[in-house]
Parts: sequence; structure tokens; C-alpha cells
Amino acid sequence: MHGIEFICPVCDSSVTAYESEIGTMVSCPNCSSELLVPDSRDQVESYVARLRPDQIPVTSGSVYAPHDILGMVCYSLGTRGGMGSDFETMKQSFSHKLSANRRNGQISKGSNVGQLVGGVSINASGQLGITGQYAGATFRSDDIEIAFAIAVSQLQFRASYLGANAIVGFRWDVDFDSHANVVSFFGTAYATAIYIPSQ
Repeated sequence: MHGIEFICPVCDSSVTAYESEIGTMVSCPNCSSELLVPDSRDQVESYVARLRPDQIPVTSGSVYAPHDILGMVCYSLGTRGGMGSDFETMKQSFSHKLSANRRNGQISKGSNVGQLVGGVSINASGQLGITGQYAGATFRSDDIEIAFAIAVSQLQFRASYLGANAIVGFRWDVDFDSHANVVSFFGTAYATAIYIPSQ
């Protein structure tokens, strides 16, 4: 059997596998990363993107270089209905990345936003009265920015499994609802995952 030699995209070590192992996973002898045995150089470059989805560039524009369209990627999240607990869980699981985004100024310092319910009245003697009642915190002002960061990360993750090395045509749609003094939102991120061969 002939051996296939390729470079581990994690630690740059040389990895040798048999031709019969093409398309299967082997361990890097240096860093123990699980690697897909490629049958071409393009597959190695594609797998680099799959190993590090956070490095896949995302743009709302197009690309003019030759590329292959791999498919659409989509992710929805929010606080509307039963999604609120899932959103809180996602915030916890992404807390490390979100902290880094906050330090880099990509997420603002959040504050609670509430609603003030008020009224104007005139009593029997003709005096004007104004009443107001704070309805309580209904929405964190940074939740939309957090949702955006999570959605972008999820698109990168999903695109990496398609073998993409870029995401184009990115869109972020958000709808808001206000019901019983609670503001909720529903956001959807979607884009096209592509592969740009090395020149």
C-alpha cells in the first residue's frame, strides 16, 4: 500500500496515512487532533476551515473570485415564546466568546430597559394630575447584540461542516413584540456558505 502524506492544519506536523484511509479520520501523531485523510490539497484547506469555524470570514456582500456555492446556512434565536430559556442557555455556553466581544467593543454594556405606564387626569376642582408607574425591566439592551454574535458564530459553525471557507450574502432580520409589559424579539441570520479554491 502507498502512503499519503499531508500536513496537520492544527500543529503543522506531517501526517502519514494509507490510501485505504482516504475519507476516514486519523489522529495526528503530534497533537492528537482528529483529522480527515484528504485525497487532494483542496480538501486539506477545506478542513482547516472546518477545524476553526471562527476564522471563516462573514460578509453581507458578494465575492468575485471563482467559488463553489455549498449551500445556505441559517440560524434563529430570540426571547419570543419558549425560545427565552434556549437563548439564556446559549448566552451561558457562549459566555467566554461574548466576554471577548464585550472587551473588543463589539457588545455594549447592557442595561435593563423597562416601560413606564402613565396617565393624565383632571380632578373635580380642575387640577391636572399626572401618574406614572414603572412596569419593571422588560428587555436587556445588549440582548440584540449578544443574539447577533451568537447567530454569526452558529453560521460559521454550520458552514464549516459544509467545508466552506467563506460566508457571503449575510442578512440579520429581527422582529420585536410587546405583550403584557414584556418586550421579546425573534432574530434570524442567514447567508450562503461558499468554498474559494486557493489560487
